[in-house]
Amino acid sequence: MIRSKVEAVAIRRALISQTLDAAGKAIGRLPREYKRIYKLKYRSGLTTVQMVGRLNICDATVHKRVVYIRDQVALCLRKIPASGMSALVSECDQRSAP
Repeated sequence: MIRSKVEAVAIRRALISQTLDAAGKAIGRLPREYKRIYKLKYRSGLTTVQMVGRLNICDATVHKRVVYIRDQVALCLRKIPASGMSALVSECDQRSAP
């Protein structure tokens, strides 16, 4: 099936959107204390040591919560067609290229 460039771009963007929506839903369902870890690590870029100091919890707790967050997002992303993940990875690669 031959697609126009416009149609190909629209399909690619829909796949990327579907993939990002699934990850966002997984994050949205996290318990409050896990969302806080997510925001500190992935939005603010804090290290485990910095989060330990800020949250006054042990590093093992931070590590376990990060693993849980990753597992929850991974579970949601496993439901996404491979084409969605490929489109997202390709887009990220293109944007990070010099």
